[in-house]
Amino acid sequence: MARDQKANALHRLYVAKANYDLAMQARKTTRELMNLAMTKAAKAGITKAEIARVVESSPQRVGQIISENTQD
Repeated sequence: MARDQKANALHRLYVAKANYDLAMQARKTTRELMNLAMTKAAKAGITKAEIARVVESSPQRVGQIISENTQD
């Protein structure tokens, strides 16, 4: 006899939610690591324009990120 479709769908939903949560946490961690790397690059003397070219962003956004990470 086949498994109940409702129970199967609910199980798949729980699995999808768990995978989504893991992916979102990985995204947050990766973003934090990228921002830290940009800040360290700026402290090492690399210009905001050069950093922006590498990370495919604008110098203004790179400046904002550096500013946010050096406020502490």
